[in-house]
Amino acid sequence: MILKATSQSQARRRRINRSCSGAILVEACIGCALLTFVWIIATFSSYMADNRIRTAMASRHAAWMVGHNPDLLDNLPSVASHLDSHFFYQPNLVKVERLERSESGGLNLSGVINTIIEKADKGQFRMKVTYGITPEQVNTTTTFPFTLMKTKLPFMTSSVMTNCLSVDTACQWAEVGNTWESIGDIVKDLFGIDLPL
Repeated sequence: MILKATSQSQARRRRINRSCSGAILVEACIGCALLTFVWIIATFSSYMADNRIRTAMASRHAAWMVGHNPDLLDNLPSVASHLDSHFFYQPNLVKVERLERSESGGLNLSGVINTIIEKADKGQFRMKVTYGITPEQVNTTTTFPFTLMKTKLPFMTSSVMTNCLSVDTACQWAEVGNTWESIGDIVKDLFGIDLPL
């Protein structure tokens, strides 16, 4: 009788150990998936934060480039190509666009003077530089770390962060290629009167 009770308790222990090992395996899989998910989010977030800083520098440079050479407004893809090679590590992820300039009007004297000057030149070039991809491009991209957004982990939610796939910054710069060299230039630009001085 004692032998029979011992074999029954050993069988019960084996059943418990087998079911516990399955639970331990499931918990290990969930833990690995969670660690991988956190790694994806941390890697992608730090990558995009770094490129957010780069877009700030690139937008300032783009506004300066266009301010120095206003003809570049007709060829913004060449500006984007230039920024690709000088500010970012991965090509073909930069978009450059011109925004409406921010007005600096007001009733004070400097506001009036700024408004007159802004109307005189083609300047106050406000450029926006966007780095990244659109949500529609997630499934077709082959660029790391955007490929991480396609990762499907067991027991985890989707790793696509649709509002973090691109970062952008805008900067405004005055026209620097058109300087006044005489009083005649000032009068001509501000009032449209050509004075032979």
